[in-house]
Amino acid sequence: PVSQSSYFDVIIFAFPFDLFCCIFLPFCMPNIPSLSKGRCPKGEEGFFVMRVRKLANPFNFRKDFPVLQLENIFSRPEQPLQLEIGFAYGEFILEMAKKHLEINFIGMEVREPLVEKLQREILTQKRTNLVAIYASSNVNLSIIPDKSIDHVYIFFPDPWFNTKHHKRRIITPRFLDELQPKLKNGSTLLFQTDVETLYQDTRKIIHSSPYWILEEHANVHTLNATGVASYFEDRCLRRGWPIYRLLISGNK
Repeated sequence: PVSQSSYFDVIIFAFPFDLFCCIFLPFCMPNIPSLSKGRCPKGEEGFFVMRVRKLANPFNFRKDFPVLQLENIFSRPEQPLQLEIGFAYGEFILEMAKKHLEINFIGMEVREPLVEKLQREILTQKRTNLVAIYASSNVNLSIIPDKSIDHVYIFFPDPWFNTKHHKRRIITPRFLDELQPKLKNGSTLLFQTDVETLYQDTRKIIHSSPYWILEEHANVHTLNATGVASYFEDRCLRRGWPIYRLLISGNK
């Protein structure tokens, strides 16, 4: 015969783990944001946080996309054009498009759910000066027309800490070589991160490039010059975390 305590132990051991997670985990971790209800952790109000895979291999993309025809995607293709690479939740580029109707914006992101989310926001708000693209800057920069970009934003990209994955970072020597023909004369790139090692590595790459002039702002606690914060920038500012910022001008 099995004692009552032993029987209870057997029942707990046999209880399906996935069912346990579904029933009990939401009560144990109340600060996890809910996609279905759009709830945010305490202190993160005002942002819609989605559960998406944090890292996505930026090389797993088709390479045969045609060049974008700006007259087919913008109502006013003659306006200045700005590009954000890795827009994440999309709050920065969406707010910039609202604030600057006189500028066109392209957002590029490697996580498809985030692209679909921003595309829905664009349709809902009827933004005719903003386009969200599911593409990777590592392999798809060729879709950007030459001499078309006035400004580039790269905010808080995945740092890819593992050395063998450094080639997956956004800013690499190859990226700078491929981006340079896409820029108008006098174009700039604003880069921000909260990872000091990524900041230092990026500095070295830019210093070795023949195309760029670098302006550095390390360990800052102020909003970037656009006056619009991304989700991660706002979080750093509110929590007092340092931001490492690089403003890069093209054409040395």
